[in-house]
Amino acid sequence: MASIDVRINNKVYTIACSPNDEAKVKNLANFMDKKARNIISDHPDISENTMLLMLGMVITDEALKIREKAISLEKELEELHSKTQEIQNRQDKFKEEINMKDQETVYILEKIVSRVGQINDILSDEIKTLTTEITEPKEKSEKETDFFE
Repeated sequence: MASIDVRINNKVYTIACSPNDEAKVKNLANFMDKKARNIISDHPDISENTMLLMLGMVITDEALKIREKAISLEKELEELHSKTQEIQNRQDKFKEEINMKDQETVYILEKIVSRVGQINDILSDEIKTLTTEITEPKEKSEKETDFFE
């Protein structure tokens, strides 16, 4: 276990830490030193113990605010997830409705195509009948024959 010296409010403290944590401990001490200097500048006559108590309170207050913000963001994230799920469900339902409408449309179009085919067959038969009647000579009835002769 290593130990390093850190300075907070011009007082040196020896802190034991693992060698991997030395940089982290130094950063934390620098952060605390800046906060301590702010407290001293606002309250120049306070004792070191009171300053350290206020320092702990200031840092704890900041940590609690960050935790509250994290909780608020987690709730907001849950709400967004819920809304996203609701939108996804609505989108899936809409896709199903579109698919059903597409199937209905295909069915109606198939019926129309079938009916058009039937009408086409009927018209073709009628055209053939009319064409035959027009192009083939009829036998003259007796009345027609007498009249023209």
